[in-house]
Amino acid sequence: MSPVPEDQQPLNQYRELQASGFFMWPTLRGWAFWSGVAKLWLPVLVLAGFLTASTLTLPQQWLSLGIISTCFAHGAVGLMLLRLYLGWLHIEQRLRSPQVVYEESGWYDGTIYEKTSTELTQERLVAEHQVTPVVRRLRTYLIAIGGILAAELLVWTWV
Repeated sequence: MSPVPEDQQPLNQYRELQASGFFMWPTLRGWAFWSGVAKLWLPVLVLAGFLTASTLTLPQQWLSLGIISTCFAHGAVGLMLLRLYLGWLHIEQRLRSPQVVYEESGWYDGTIYEKTSTELTQERLVAEHQVTPVVRRLRTYLIAIGGILAAELLVWTWV
């Protein structure tokens, strides 16, 4: 029996993360995932459009308005994806690690528990087949959003 508290065991943390609404979202495939992106992107785009329109003279700078608004929207999506990526990456690292660092009390007392070979094998299988695909997908999306943002900023400097 592991001395690690239930809520600090990597497998339980993975299950908790997977069950949460926000962190469960990147496990969805296809339209279910992209509809979530659209639900964030569109309101930010509209809000950024209103804020940008209040500072620009629209007849002359309509292209700048569009580029700046989409940059803000893509930036918001990028930050959200970054938060998801970091959360899933943390769980992947805890599942793959041969040790579990945990706290017994509310204060940091830094206890380390060596996983048994059975626990390590089980957690590494979960990491390999459940968590790593999500981390790879989020990394790909982050790179794509970064490329889109870079292209938009490049176009904006030419406008």
